[in-house]
Amino acid sequence: MKKTILYYFVVTMLVFVTNTAKSQFILTNFTTENTELDTLITIDSYGTIENLSPDTMYIGLIRTIQYLVPGHEENFCHGPSCYPPGTDSSLLADPAIIPPGGSDGDFHVTVLAHGACGTSSIRYNFYDQNNVSNSIPIDLTFGFCTATSVNELTSSNGVSRPKGNPANAYTSFSFNLENNKGNTQLRIYNMLGSLVQSFALPQKNGELVVNTSEYKQGVYLCSVMNNNRVVSTYKLIVQH
Repeated sequence: MKKTILYYFVVTMLVFVTNTAKSQFILTNFTTENTELDTLITIDSYGTIENLSPDTMYIGLIRTIQYLVPGHEENFCHGPSCYPPGTDSSLLADPAIIPPGGSDGDFHVTVLAHGACGTSSIRYNFYDQNNVSNSIPIDLTFGFCTATSVNELTSSNGVSRPKGNPANAYTSFSFNLENNKGNTQLRIYNMLGSLVQSFALPQKNGELVVNTSEYKQGVYLCSVMNNNRVVSTYKLIVQH
């Protein structure tokens, strides 16, 4: 009788372990604390879901506002769809579909401050639609006016590194050119040295959004030019 009970216990544990292994996934490349010095600049945060199981996974998302500063506005993208402010979950029909051993990097949150300082906190709970008990929550904070250094907003030459890098559909650059003289441009080159796009920055400060959806996957060089002189170059990776 004891052998029978022990056998049943071992088989049950093996089934549990097997079922758990088949639905295993992890979250990577998330920045949990996101800050911005300027309330006129948006905060963009990205993350990747990795499927460690031997089966295709269908990952859904439930969003829970823990605290939203009055005036702050949040929207998110997950899987193939993007959702407007006030959406609490992704559509069941639009999960992130991840093949065995694959990953999905389409998760993207955008928070706008609309001039309001403070820190908003939001929980994103990712779950396996085939096994809802298999879920991973992650808490992200978005703080405005909390950056400790002006370098968190812009680099010394007045143009930030690309935000949202690697980029899928778009990337963006913050710029503050109050101390710059002459003409400032941002030029994007492929690794063969061919010019892909060029953008004039006539305003003193703002944000430049670059649509990268038509870019081929790969590495690009973003050169900040002042009076036709290169003052800084950043690397941009495009992944679709």
